[in-house]
Amino acid sequence: MPIYEEEGKLTREDLLNLRKTNKCKECGASLNVYLDPDSGKAFLACWHWHRS
Repeated sequence: MPIYEEEGKLTREDLLNLRKTNKCKECGASLNVYLDPDSGKAFLACWHWHRS
């Protein structure tokens, strides 16, 4: 489940830092920060999320 940046709560910088220290709980793969083209918000998700 992706984690989106939220104003006043999580910034893109926070997501980038979380990415460095955490792995996917389901498959153990690395996490990455992506940009949602519709909302313009960054989100953190498993490296494999777009392949499933």
